[in-house]
Order: sequence, then C-alpha cells, then structure tokens
Amino acid sequence: MITKIVLVGFAAAFGAVIRYGMIELIGNRMGWKEFPLATVVINVSGAFLLGLLTGHLADGSIAFLIGSGILGGYTTFSTFMNETVKLQIKHPQWAGIYFILTTLLGILAALIGMAI
Repeated sequence: MITKIVLVGFAAAFGAVIRYGMIELIGNRMGWKEFPLATVVINVSGAFLLGLLTGHLADGSIAFLIGSGILGGYTTFSTFMNETVKLQIKHPQWAGIYFILTTLLGILAALIGMAI
C-alpha cells in the first residue's frame, strides 16, 4: 500500500512539473498573463488524456497511476476557480468566457478521448 502511495505521489509531482512548464511556456513566454490561456490548455488537454485513458485502460494500477498521479498533478481545478474569480474582479467580461470555454472544451475533450 505504501509503495502505491509513494508512486502516485511521484507521478503527481511529475504532472505538476509538466504543468509548471506549460504555464511558463504559454503564460510567461508567449505573453498570456491577463487571460489564463495556459490553464485552459492544461485542463482541456488533461481532460482529453483522462478520457483517452479511461476509454482504454479503465481499470488497473497503471491507469490509476497515470490518472490520479500524473494527470491529477497536471490539471488544476483550484487554479481554474481562482483565476475565474480574479477575472471576475479585473475583467468581468472575460470571466464568463473563460469559465464556459474551459468547461465546455473540457467536456468535449473528455468525450473525444473516450471515443477514440
């Protein structure tokens, strides 16, 4: 049991490092600082990958390690919520777009991942 916990922890750390790299690439290097495009890309791609994973490897330790570990560390619901609130305060016209865009694209991405 402890081995599985440690493995999932390392996998989550790996996913978080990938997320950090995406934020650096999209958010900082490409100049997307006002609109959180990096979080949209991260959460939508994570939804697609989890859909793909559950569509093909629904059970087993590898699926759990990748899904809960890597993709759990990679995607970020709390950042999505926090950025939605920040946008509502600073740029209210973008907050709804961001929330709806991320949610709808995430659902669509998960469906496509499962269907492939």
